[in-house]
Amino acid sequence: HDRLKIRRGKQARMQKDMAKGVKVPCSPNWKSSSDNVREVLHNERIVQLSEGYKQTIGALHNSSSARFTTLSSAKNLLQSSVASSEHFEIIAGNSNQELASKVAEQLGVPLSPATCDRFNDGECNIKLGESVRNTHVFVVQSTCPGRTSDRTINDHLMELFLLVRCMRRASARKVTAVIPYYGYARQDEKRQPRVPIAASDVAMMLEAAGVDR
Repeated sequence: HDRLKIRRGKQARMQKDMAKGVKVPCSPNWKSSSDNVREVLHNERIVQLSEGYKQTIGALHNSSSARFTTLSSAKNLLQSSVASSEHFEIIAGNSNQELASKVAEQLGVPLSPATCDRFNDGECNIKLGESVRNTHVFVVQSTCPGRTSDRTINDHLMELFLLVRCMRRASARKVTAVIPYYGYARQDEKRQPRVPIAASDVAMMLEAAGVDR
């Protein structure tokens, strides 16, 4: 903020001098007034975005809305998100089949078919049952241990990752991940040296995979 104030002051003085006809010394790195104004507006936009991100992160830390552990909260997220969408699909991995079915029933849409099997060596075998081209896709998948199976947090996380990549390669318009239980959320800060911030790293991995929200 201090740098922006100093820069605005310099630009204001420069514009006054130019209006009075006073020659303004130019350096090799000198920019035109329009370039300076454009740069200031860009910097102000960055500051506004950073403040917005801080408020959003603070709200997530201070409320329980960061985890959608109930059917109603997941339903509200989907309804608010798809209100302006023309066409959308709901796809579920192995961790939340029952929840995804109930959400789809509440919204009055069928659950899109998807296969999440395993090869003999334990690798995830993902396949979508229908086209998602130019479609807003909601993936309902927790990254928690399976209650009725031997699947671990990492198995469900890899399923989610490969589902998102599969949708992106199938030309989905937008991908929203609904994660009722966010694995690695316990590691949300660096409490000692030489340790990862796993919650942030998992979010970065999903973002790199192609998750829009």
